[in-house]
Amino acid sequence: MLFPYVVATARPAHPYLERVSDALRSDSVAQETLWTFLDNSCNQLATAQSMHIHRNTVAYRLARVAKLTGHDPQDPEGSWVLAAARLHGRDRGNVASDGDAPETSG
Repeated sequence: MLFPYVVATARPAHPYLERVSDALRSDSVAQETLWTFLDNSCNQLATAQSMHIHRNTVAYRLARVAKLTGHDPQDPEGSWVLAAARLHGRDRGNVASDGDAPETSG
């Protein structure tokens, strides 16, 4: 997790990461799914089991994340950018941290 931290704390990256964080905040369900996906090592099945939803629902929500942010969380580069945006948002108090997001289904 060192690389996303370095990017998240680099001042030149702040405006870009803020735009990504803003896009994620517009859809709290997709954001929660993304955080759970990242916490489960980008494993859709583990994410689905953790959230008590169907794997296809996870895939659908991750596609929404990609559409909202322009970064596909299933792509290694995309997941790094999204992880950096998560850390940046936490540092600024703009993103729900682990356990702060409301539980949803479907």
